[in-house]
Amino acid sequence: MQGGQPLAQAAMVVVPYQASGPAAADASEVRLLQFGHCGICVCLQQQSQRSGAARCHLQQAARPKAGAQYAEETTAQVTPDCSAPDLSNVGLIVWQSAFVLADYLLARPPFGQWAGVRVLELGAGTGACGISLALAGATVIMTDLSHITPLTRTNVLANCGDGGAAPMPVVVDHTWGDNPKQLLMAGVVEGRSAEDAALGDEKQDRMSYDVVIGADLLYEGAHHQALLCSMEQTCAQHTQAFMAYRHRCVAATADCLLAATQLHGSICCHAVN
Repeated sequence: MQGGQPLAQAAMVVVPYQASGPAAADASEVRLLQFGHCGICVCLQQQSQRSGAARCHLQQAARPKAGAQYAEETTAQVTPDCSAPDLSNVGLIVWQSAFVLADYLLARPPFGQWAGVRVLELGAGTGACGISLALAGATVIMTDLSHITPLTRTNVLANCGDGGAAPMPVVVDHTWGDNPKQLLMAGVVEGRSAEDAALGDEKQDRMSYDVVIGADLLYEGAHHQALLCSMEQTCAQHTQAFMAYRHRCVAATADCLLAATQLHGSICCHAVN
């Protein structure tokens, strides 16, 4: 929706950025995020020890290199590396892109305000973005892999479980590319479990999302197609999608995702620097 009028197709905003220093927050067990322009403060637990080698792997060479050296490294990365670290635990720590995206969205509500806006977060991790938008008034469904969501739920309860005016985000296990039926059931946003909602009345209204968000989801090109599949299945005609990613020296960059998304024809991408 733009200027009160529905868009002809779903719109996607990609927010690339470069920053000095570590790619992830430090090794402390608690992170405090403050958004001064709106007075929102989020306190997040993280499990830096469990993230292990995955964190170190993604911290390496955060800035893209140019010329022959980058081309040589990119070509070399096409060959499978059996010694590559397991990246399944990267969602257990707070990454800079989560703060960047939350700060961007809190300052620029796409519909003028967040109250009453339905938001789906893919790859929520510690919950920095979804919790921040919920505290601003949005109705938020947060998703991630089943071994990540217990931490997400812990942070949701710590920040939104005081019975205040902000709606409590709902956390749902979801693997990109899987059937998103449970994410589209209206019962989920009413606070029922995803399983109960999916088993409810098949004729109930399917929910549509106004905004779909994702922070630092583009580090592994092998997962891009599944991510696009989940986005296509959950975006309605009026949905706007916002993603933030860090430039890294990897073969599959956000440019690949942009190209693939445009090929699908249903999501329009706009890069915001």
